Amino acid sequence: MSARPARARAAAPALLLLALGASAFAWRTVPSAYFVSDDFLYLFDIVNLPPLELLLAPHGGHVLAVRNAVFLLFARLFGTAPLPFYLAVLLTHLLNVALLFALLRRVVPPPAAAAFGALLFGTAPLLAATLTWYSVYGQVLATTAMLLVLLIAARAAARDGRLRRGETAAAAALLLAGAFSFGVGLGLALVAPLCLALLLPRRGTRRPPLLALWVAIPLLYVASHAAYDRVAQHPRVSGVAALTALAALMPAAWSQVLGMGVDLVGYGTARLLGGPLPLDYGAPRLWHGAALALTALSAWAAWRGGPTARRWLLALWLCLIGCYGSIAMGRFALWNALPAAVEQTRYHYAGAALLALLLAVAVVQLPAITAARLAFPLWLGAAALGFALWPPAVDTNAAARAEAALVIGQVRARVAAAPPGAAVRIPNRVFHAVGAPLVSLLEFPGWAAVFAIYFPANRVQGHPVTFVEPSAAVRAQFADGRRTAGLLVAPEDAPATP
Repeated sequence: MSARPARARAAAPALLLLALGASAFAWRTVPSAYFVSDDFLYLFDIVNLPPLELLLAPHGGHVLAVRNAVFLLFARLFGTAPLPFYLAVLLTHLLNVALLFALLRRVVPPPAAAAFGALLFGTAPLLAATLTWYSVYGQVLATTAMLLVLLIAARAAARDGRLRRGETAAAAALLLAGAFSFGVGLGLALVAPLCLALLLPRRGTRRPPLLALWVAIPLLYVASHAAYDRVAQHPRVSGVAALTALAALMPAAWSQVLGMGVDLVGYGTARLLGGPLPLDYGAPRLWHGAALALTALSAWAAWRGGPTARRWLLALWLCLIGCYGSIAMGRFALWNALPAAVEQTRYHYAGAALLALLLAVAVVQLPAITAARLAFPLWLGAAALGFALWPPAVDTNAAARAEAALVIGQVRARVAAAPPGAAVRIPNRVFHAVGAPLVSLLEFPGWAAVFAIYFPANRVQGHPVTFVEPSAAVRAQFADGRRTAGLLVAPEDAPATP
């Protein structure tokens, strides 16, 4: 046993702890985050809709059965306490950092390269919008599934180049779970057979593994939308109609999908490498330059590297195409009207993990230089200095917390001021933290919905509580909800309590 591999194995645990510790420190405020935007919409659906309708509910082209099930489980276990929700987000992110490190340890020899990739991903300010918005936790879960499948492939490649039956079943289950956790999971699952065909020498096999996903995922995707249309009493959008409309647009939209995909790759690369540096990340020139540089670096690394490096570089590019391509296919119309849409950082969690993997594999192919052993410490020092000079601001949604507390306080104050047993009638108002005016009262009935989320029944301390809503359409929309039945009343039927 040579001294260098022994030193590398001894250094690996310390470097993993460094990556995990730095990531935990960078996101130490995540557990103090509060619900915001769509979070309130889903919390309201949990108390107001039948469980099956909630589980099948799509959103913006995503099929979210796994994410919805996790959301429902946490709401059942922890109610409306945000700490367990966001603590789970942070712990899952740390798990992803560890998985990324473990994967790189199998793909590239130097543990410093694995630490570079794990630190680059784990501490990236680009991840803030995902880690502090529970509704997009599904993307974190889909990334976990992707990293586990790649790790299974790396282990199989190092062993005999073939997936065993249990590994094939586990990979298929993980890819399906990721596909039904968030939209990027769909793209990753669809390119997975090609990626695995690249990473695993097909000794004696006639076709790439998991080809059945190419049939199963589209069928399940359409079936999920159709099932939602059947069970939903008041669907926010017809799932099948939305799919039909998107399919009609696609033949003429491939150039827009490609354009948005390139911008997403470039923006993600620039933000990942820029870290906390105060650069002009809104400049399309920067995105295009970063995309071009990443492509050139990958091509050069493939030329310099061996067969294993080339297979991994190509497989990771396929994963990037699946990840960002799925976003572009669902959001190309928005990008066409507003190119800055690619700057919505919630699009980039899974992409950032793939970019970090790609960069770490590519950087290892750089030619050896005299100061090669100093490269990682120098980069680490520069990154630490950058975070010290420009510490990223993490929005923990304090405004949403304050508005929710205002509604809860108003309800309790009116109940306390009412005569014993008297009915309490409160004027219904818009709740801005849910995303109004983009989310209308027909989707989230304002203060009445907040009351349904935070109070277990429509009677508080012996007082029946109702909300006075002037819109007949809003009253009719929620007349048969599990919590909203009888909660919204017309002004002429119930004058508001002073």
